[in-house]
Amino acid sequence: MSDLNDYRKKIDEIDEKLIGLLGERMKLVQGIGRLKIKNNLPIESGSRENEIMARFQNDQYARELKDIYQMIFLTSKRLQKPDYYLVGKSLVYSVSPLIYQMFGLDGYGLLETEVFPLIKDSEFRGISITNPFKNEAFLKCDETTETAKKTAAVNTIMKKNGRMIGENTDYFGFSWLLDHHHLNVSQKKALIIGNGATSRTVEQVLKDRNCGEIVKLVRNVRNPDEIPLTDYQKQANADFLINATPYGTFPNDDVRPLFPLSEFPNLQAVIDVIYNPRVSPLLNEARQNKLKAISGLGMLVAQAAFSLKFWTGKDAVSQIEAVHSAMKRRLANIVLIGMPYSGKSTIGKQLSGLLNKPFFDGDAELEKIGFDLPTVLKTQTVEAFRQKEAKVMSELAKKQGIVLATGGGIVLNPEVMKRLGNNGLIVFVNTPLSLLKERVDGTRPLSKTVGELEDLFIQRIMLYHKYADLVVNENDLPKITEKINEHLDHQWS
Repeated sequence: MSDLNDYRKKIDEIDEKLIGLLGERMKLVQGIGRLKIKNNLPIESGSRENEIMARFQNDQYARELKDIYQMIFLTSKRLQKPDYYLVGKSLVYSVSPLIYQMFGLDGYGLLETEVFPLIKDSEFRGISITNPFKNEAFLKCDETTETAKKTAAVNTIMKKNGRMIGENTDYFGFSWLLDHHHLNVSQKKALIIGNGATSRTVEQVLKDRNCGEIVKLVRNVRNPDEIPLTDYQKQANADFLINATPYGTFPNDDVRPLFPLSEFPNLQAVIDVIYNPRVSPLLNEARQNKLKAISGLGMLVAQAAFSLKFWTGKDAVSQIEAVHSAMKRRLANIVLIGMPYSGKSTIGKQLSGLLNKPFFDGDAELEKIGFDLPTVLKTQTVEAFRQKEAKVMSELAKKQGIVLATGGGIVLNPEVMKRLGNNGLIVFVNTPLSLLKERVDGTRPLSKTVGELEDLFIQRIMLYHKYADLVVNENDLPKITEKINEHLDHQWS
């Protein structure tokens, strides 16, 4: 029996390597597919397949290997030639494939390119287009819908009988966003930041909803309805503000808002069409001024549903709410804050399994690079540790869909806490002081004694409550999970 177990152990080791190598192969295959689409090259290459087959024709398992590789070739062709894909300049952080998968469309690909590709003769059923190609896509289509004509922009193309038909589903996406948040723009004043394709789309939706006045804030004035960004104070009576530019999009999200919002007393809502980070610089400014702050994730999900209907006829519109909710849950970071000994790491590991999110421990990440607090204090100061901690936490804050247990003192840094909140739900693990005192074991450099722990508690407790989106007790994990999902469903835009 031990021999059988030994064989199985060796097979498991080989399978683990194979899985990793096959995954790498599939990524490379998709890269080849993108190059072929961009250069209008044929997907299939019989000579290439024969070349690979020839490598094992004299192997004792040649027949078996041939069967395996035929399946690999079939999979490679499918990956190289998606029926549907997204075209854009920078797509490495795109969540569109995940959204379409949730709507039931598998095999949605990405085509990252510096120039709009020669797709006229390519084989595809549907293409999505993101900035900066929406204007060019409009001009390249053989036919466009009335919505696309009104906005002079196309973000969705369908191939039908060899002709490219263009639609602007961003129009429907932004309309859904307004309805979802019960925003009535009729006879109101709206400011739009930007004058590109997305700005025109937002403007058209507002016009069709009888918006009273629409003003565009831009860097370079080109049309009568545009004013310079520097003159924003002259529009202080606006009811709605919409950012229709990529400003503040990850990874260039560490920027200041374009202007303060404290001088806009009438604002009912602030909308940013970007969705990563969820809380953009503009939406951070809105939150600080207690304004309704709405991200572009709902718009992205809604336009995808309309694109799918345009391509396939499938009514995915009825699924928008469910997919939007699922995406909020999927992309949200769960950031645990709390006192030393509060159980953040233990809870974090358990939540990681329950929520199907990877787990990161802030202290463990610092320990990996030899910068954990006990090590640092041997030769450096607490301040040196805090600076390094801030840098590591700021990088982790940029991730999406993780569970993160932070060090107890992270709340002392308001800038890092803001970054953690951009993509994260801040959860305060509120373990009673009496229980924390029982756990003191002398291993924590800043709370070796009960007295030191009490001092830290007094210094920090108000900060934990200040930054918390949610306050939980460590003992009821199912309840914590339920509260997290409920908050993401109903409180996150």
